[in-house]
Amino acid sequence: MSAKIYGHYPLGFRRVLRPGERKLDSAPDDNVTAEYVRWQQDRAGSRSWATHENAIKLGISMFGDFKNWLREQQDNPNLSPHAWNFLLETIRFINTGERRINVFTHTSLILMDVEMFHRMPMNDRKVYLSDVLLPSSDTVFTHWLRQPNGFNDMLCSLAVFFGNTQPKGSVTWAS
Repeated sequence: MSAKIYGHYPLGFRRVLRPGERKLDSAPDDNVTAEYVRWQQDRAGSRSWATHENAIKLGISMFGDFKNWLREQQDNPNLSPHAWNFLLETIRFINTGERRINVFTHTSLILMDVEMFHRMPMNDRKVYLSDVLLPSSDTVFTHWLRQPNGFNDMLCSLAVFFGNTQPKGSVTWAS
């Protein structure tokens, strides 16, 4: 069995790369960022099913097996305390449709951690992501998307995990 090769993303999250896949460390995924910008520019909700479907397929592709992706974050040395809490809040949203803190507030907090090189010691992670109750990996996206504003949450979370949350041409949240 070959060693795992990770792709690392701007806010500290990572994923195992597929055989032959290459990625620059800490570079955002261009497809995720482009989808996020499209969503921001068309928040009026006139997006077609085809564009929703593209975003959903992109999410499924990026995460792969969602539970395995979560397990990979457990021992990720690049996660800050706020990034860790964002993971837990995402699981909470998938299960309940609620977040205690808005996605964009979390993003700002994670960005501050990244700027200060603040990392969370792994022994401070009291919750083991492999023990968290989630639907099966086959139905995680179904549960996520059926929540009120589930599509928006999934797409914004995808940008936090893998994309650039402040790309050129994006809309600021104060506007």
